[in-house]
Amino acid sequence: SLMQVFGGALPSHSGFVSYRFIGSVELFAILLIGIGGEGLWDALRRARILPSRIQVLLGVLVLSALLLPAFAERAEFYAGNRQIINETRAALAADSDLRAVLSTFQADSGGRHYRGRVYAGPRSGWGGKMMVGPSLRVFDVINAHRIPSVGNPFQGLALNSGLLYSFRDSDIGLFDAFDVRTVVTPTVATAPPFYQLLLRTNRYSVWRVPTTGIAHYVAVNDRRAAANQRDLYVGASDWFVSAAPGAHQVTRWDYPARRPSDTSFTPVSRCADGGRMLEEHVESQRVTLVVECASAGAIALKMSYHPNWRVRIDSVVVNTYMVSPSFIGFDVPPGRHRIEARYVPTPSKLPLLLLGFISLAAAV
Repeated sequence: SLMQVFGGALPSHSGFVSYRFIGSVELFAILLIGIGGEGLWDALRRARILPSRIQVLLGVLVLSALLLPAFAERAEFYAGNRQIINETRAALAADSDLRAVLSTFQADSGGRHYRGRVYAGPRSGWGGKMMVGPSLRVFDVINAHRIPSVGNPFQGLALNSGLLYSFRDSDIGLFDAFDVRTVVTPTVATAPPFYQLLLRTNRYSVWRVPTTGIAHYVAVNDRRAAANQRDLYVGASDWFVSAAPGAHQVTRWDYPARRPSDTSFTPVSRCADGGRMLEEHVESQRVTLVVECASAGAIALKMSYHPNWRVRIDSVVVNTYMVSPSFIGFDVPPGRHRIEARYVPTPSKLPLLLLGFISLAAAV
């Protein structure tokens, strides 16, 4: 409720993740309990209506009685957690089919860190039914193994993450748009014709889906301005449910924008032959490509846009911009080129970290 009243005064309030303060509030509550207990203890000590030893015993009994419900609730909570953990651990150990699925991911990647993203179904559909133990799902295990995936975001901080709840597993255009190359389904599930079977076990099937890779040439058909996150999300949703992803058509977004987009915008056609991705290497915070097209065009890098991404074409820095749904876009001249996209952390982070340590030392 406080966030609703005062949130507008905070920077980036429209995307503010207020629940990150829950842990701090709970820690403060523990201190508050201690202050309350101390106050009650002092009140009993000052009363002096009974011998000191009896008052001490009375204080202990009163505080224990007041805290008993909290201790009982915590004991029940941890006992339930322990039971779920034990059942989940046993289910994971017994699920040999899931181990075969994970081994297939590793073998299919050829030892490389990245070989496309994995899709293991929607939480509200067949993905939510692929359970491992009482509360774990297959896509949870995939996330725990730090395998790049699409769908069921844990926090949803990226601008496009909310779209993934509506990911259509029968639309090959969306698989290409998000570079989803592997799918895990229940063995009994019916697969679309473009799924290519890699592995079938008693419980799961693993499929390969062809895509154009982590980046592809696109047609930039429009340029629009979004003043806030809601406007951008509505525009991205319209793109998501259209035929544009499969046609490699995107909108260029000016976000956040305080005025309409430049009316002199000229659409950019997609490479006539589709272009070619000759090499692809994906690391943490860095993507390296070798691309080729006979004409000039635009490329969409299928990663969430952030101004800290720096793109170099043949060692020359080029401008980047946001394209649908909120990916990194940039213009490419004709011919064959080597492209390096690298995330550069904000320079102020190190000074702020040092300032934090100095403030902590001063507080102590």
